[in-house]
Amino acid sequence: MANTVTNIFQTLVLPGLSMLKAPTQLRNSMLSKVYIQNQPLAGTIGQTVNVNIPSVAENDVIDIGNGPIQITDQDHTSVQLAVNNNKSKALRIPDFDDIRSAENLVQFYMQPAIESLSRKINRSICNLVTSTNFSSYTSITGGTKVFTRTNIANAWANLRATGAPDEEENQFLVVGHVPYSNMMGDSTQNFLQQYVVGDAAAMALQQRAVFMPQFNASVDYDAMMPQPTAGSTYAGLYFHKAAFALIPIQPPIGDKPNVKETYYQVPGSGLTYRVQLWYDPREQAWILHIHAVYALSVVRPNFGSYLVTA
Repeated sequence: MANTVTNIFQTLVLPGLSMLKAPTQLRNSMLSKVYIQNQPLAGTIGQTVNVNIPSVAENDVIDIGNGPIQITDQDHTSVQLAVNNNKSKALRIPDFDDIRSAENLVQFYMQPAIESLSRKINRSICNLVTSTNFSSYTSITGGTKVFTRTNIANAWANLRATGAPDEEENQFLVVGHVPYSNMMGDSTQNFLQQYVVGDAAAMALQQRAVFMPQFNASVDYDAMMPQPTAGSTYAGLYFHKAAFALIPIQPPIGDKPNVKETYYQVPGSGLTYRVQLWYDPREQAWILHIHAVYALSVVRPNFGSYLVTA
């Protein structure tokens, strides 16, 4: 059988997609902690998409006594997001023998490409963690390359004051790996003492470098979190996942006979990738192209409290 684009796509690329594993970067990344719309929207770079954010309007609730009900429209805020990201990875495969099996295609090309893209997308989220984007509250200054329990408590209080949902499953404290390490290893911070946090929490921290929830938030690190002052200070964010919105965009499938393509969703993230394959005579090689188009923004800055180390 000839090694046509269709044959390789159907016998190698599609089976290879089913073998892909969730990128390891998703273990502790910001990417797994922000709101990602499950249903991709059609669109292209430069367009805008609307995201409806429900509003809680206590003043619309009235005591009608024995009177008639009074009907109002449901309030929501429509936020326009620019389709502002098209993260792309194109690989040259010079010899068909390099991808003779789906396993080889996954191991040497597809899995590293998905990992690279996931890291790049995650960095685009981390780069939004600035005092400018989260200016609803005064920045909380921690200790030298560390955040204290008092810092976290103050961040918790900030979100409660403006009505952010207090949900452990959707509430996070994410810091850089350096302050995370210092919070674990410094006994004066009272994160690891059994008599303060209990046996289970002390064991999890010592054995697996995992914090138990603090002030109703999951505590994690992301090595891509910004350093406002390089080599000196580290940013952190106590936030509800609805502070961010990431809307996957699904570009229209092209009608090109020599290009085969499909869509792939990364397990555990909701991200949608377009996967394309074609043969390029000029390059004398197969070209595997994987890219993700999405709109990303901070949509509820009052759902995040910014922290920075001294």
